Amino acid sequence: MTKHQLGQYFNIDGILFNLKYLFSLNSIKPDLYFKSIVKINLNELKNQHSIKYVVFDKDNTLTLPHQNIFGNEKIKDKIEDFKNVFGQNNLAILSNSAGSKDDLNFKEAKEIELKTGLQVIKHKYKKPKVYNEIIDTFGIKNDIKNSEICIIGDRLLIDIIMGKEYGFFTILVDPITTSKDNFMVRMMRKVEKFLIKNKKMI
Repeated sequence: MTKHQLGQYFNIDGILFNLKYLFSLNSIKPDLYFKSIVKINLNELKNQHSIKYVVFDKDNTLTLPHQNIFGNEKIKDKIEDFKNVFGQNNLAILSNSAGSKDDLNFKEAKEIELKTGLQVIKHKYKKPKVYNEIIDTFGIKNDIKNSEICIIGDRLLIDIIMGKEYGFFTILVDPITTSKDNFMVRMMRKVEKFLIKNKKMI
């Protein structure tokens, strides 16, 4: 594993952030759950849930791990639907690797933007300490409620917790694949599966 990839997974801020929720696990239940982003009803998301902006996790939500193109054609087509419904400028990717301080000259972020047509949020710190960067990327003013921002990701203890902390609307999806997970991620997924099952989160 490269230093760049290790920086993505060893996230001390995220670990400490998770500890905060150990005694209030019901507060991290996602608002919606789908097997894949392909299954999300976009008109319902926009009209019923009043979503105006959407932030996607990258690895295992949009792309295969450590790759910078969509995981499959269905995901690629679904993102075009997202663009049509919400507007391209109201969508963004948030990754703990691409766009972070570990991404030298934002080389990876630029490649992803070119290949996906989605802007990548640039951030100094890793999730969850990215609230201001999300707001600034979209140019959001005070007339927008945090609940009108949607976070979509495959990690309960990263993406969903972050979204809940900031009052965002949250959608949990299954990972595209777990075959390339490293040891730390595999362990965390076991914890997440346990919490989801025993707390009836989905």
